[in-house]
Amino acid sequence: MQAKISKVVFSPFSTEKAWEPKATTALELLHGVTLEVTALLGEATLTVQELLELREGSVIRLDRVAGEAVDLLLDGQKFGRGEVMVLNERFVVRVLQVFPPQELKGEGGEEKSG
Repeated sequence: MQAKISKVVFSPFSTEKAWEPKATTALELLHGVTLEVTALLGEATLTVQELLELREGSVIRLDRVAGEAVDLLLDGQKFGRGEVMVLNERFVVRVLQVFPPQELKGEGGEEKSG
């Protein structure tokens, strides 16, 4: 049995764009992406014994005083500071400061100098 060989016929080439992206910049492609922002009230260091002694009603003293600005984190990295407020019985954070890019942590978590 012999194989049948024939020429391939392609459709004509068009110079018109078949698809044009709606976004005019690469950043606009990310506008719909959701990110989790964390407002960090403060931190505490506990010994294992103190941790094991925690019960309902225990109080953990944080490293910040009431009313002090909180850290704003994006993916675990600080990007600004804010003020905790209450609006319609819900906690909200008013942004006080957004750090310039050169003050943000570099890749690998190390602080950028400068």
